[in-house]
Amino acid sequence: MPPAKSKDLILNLSNIYIDDFHLSISEEKKFIPIDNPCDSALPKVTVEYLGNKKYVCAIVYFNASLLNDFNLQDENSSIEVYDFAQSNFVIQSFEYCSSNVPNPTIYDFLTHIKSTTTLVPSTELGDNFNYYLYSINLVGKIYLAPLVEITQDTYTLAQLNQFLGKASTNTQFSRGELASINKLEYINIPHLNLYLDNFKYFLNLTDLIIQNCDYNNLPDEICSLSNLESLNLSQNFIQGDLDNIVKLNKLKVLNLSFNHLEVIPYNLANLNSLEILYLNNNDIYDLSLFKNTNVEVYANEQLISRTATNIGTPPSKRYELNIEFLRDIDDTIPPITSISNGGNIEIINGEHYIVWINPFKPIYFDVYFSSSSSSHIFNGWIHVQAIG
Repeated sequence: MPPAKSKDLILNLSNIYIDDFHLSISEEKKFIPIDNPCDSALPKVTVEYLGNKKYVCAIVYFNASLLNDFNLQDENSSIEVYDFAQSNFVIQSFEYCSSNVPNPTIYDFLTHIKSTTTLVPSTELGDNFNYYLYSINLVGKIYLAPLVEITQDTYTLAQLNQFLGKASTNTQFSRGELASINKLEYINIPHLNLYLDNFKYFLNLTDLIIQNCDYNNLPDEICSLSNLESLNLSQNFIQGDLDNIVKLNKLKVLNLSFNHLEVIPYNLANLNSLEILYLNNNDIYDLSLFKNTNVEVYANEQLISRTATNIGTPPSKRYELNIEFLRDIDDTIPPITSISNGGNIEIINGEHYIVWINPFKPIYFDVYFSSSSSSHIFNGWIHVQAIG
């Protein structure tokens, strides 16, 4: 059965990619020629697209109401346009000058692509094929992006103006200026409320510090910072929900010290670029997630809470704590360096226990552990409440 013919097709141009956008700032700023269209105080900028690398691809969506085949009565039904008669898309060189953005970068320009023809099948490939070839004419323009107004976030605004050498009262930035920011820090700001929509402009941010700001999660907008290499979230209230952090595929250093982590978020192991992880002063008892990895893990002074119930026969008392839950980076129990109240390690049914028999004032016990190597540090104590 031949495929149904559509009377109308809608072109979705959001999937078109244009690469190799080049800017060159003319030295003619110093030697103003007669034909320079710019003011003498402004440079002359030539913008050019390389035409031989403009591969155009798109998805064409069916208008389901016009289809004859009831099996495709779905607004999401689609076919792919595999080829165009001319697959190169070219925007000709042009000259630019503006007092708003006198020294533009590629981030300061936007492109707009549209079709000038209705999509009509140009070739029917026969009964044994379920697609057609289409031809289409596209036109495009390039224009200067409007300045970005930042007023909702005073902490970010102050850093931007300082970094860019602008007046403290300034609130407008070009996209190129925002793309030049490589570090932002927020330290000791109670209940920090960032206007995260601004972060989409920080395309080249590599270092972000949000320290002691009462943060308890990791927003998607931060995880969309594709060039981020160092992230410091220490001294906050993060407890483990970091599912979206895997999008930070260039992240090398992550600091989660002084939070409330008991379990290391499993997806940290999927950060292929991660080199150093700081987990100091948390409640973590298991580092084995990073077994057989090259990640350096520093987990000093963990505080782990457990309970031990008296199972002794009166008048004797016997408290047992199974410590198999405590795992070093190589998935073994780290060395136990000290046990309070006269406790001892025993092997019971092949598992490691710490046992206290008739301890003096059995209210709390403390178990200290410590291990280290060239690539990790893991130490702290188990605070055990005696019950019964």
